[in-house]
Amino acid sequence: MIMTRKPGEALSQYRRASILAPRDPAVLSSIGYSLSKAGRHEEAAYYYRKVAQLEPRNSQNFYFLALELLETRDYWQAAANLKKSVQIDSGNLLAWRALAAAYKKNKDFESSIATWKEIKRIFPRLSERADQRLSQLAKESAKKEGEERK
Repeated sequence: MIMTRKPGEALSQYRRASILAPRDPAVLSSIGYSLSKAGRHEEAAYYYRKVAQLEPRNSQNFYFLALELLETRDYWQAAANLKKSVQIDSGNLLAWRALAAAYKKNKDFESSIATWKEIKRIFPRLSERADQRLSQLAKESAKKEGEERK
């Protein structure tokens, strides 16, 4: 990874590297990372998608792609990519938590609750935290249902 305090400088260097290695996942991912740091989330997502085509079993890449999609408020696509991430690596707690959050942003409380139950099953040390989230989600879901009935 190119170390510099100036994101634009690193991005410029990575883009030059991509001319020499246009299908190198590490270079493409680094471009995505630099774009993300510069707040250019849609462009970053483009590069993470390219990496996904080259490395369809790279769970971290799907996680990073989902983070960019969350930033652009494309919650459904973020959830889809987070599902891929946890299917590949079920031990990625950050991806599980982001998946639950993406469902919640979509107002899909049922899926968010199911995800927190899965987190509780896979990571038993987080049972107390998961129970808190489940309680909170149950309240929000009930509130949503009450508003829909009106």
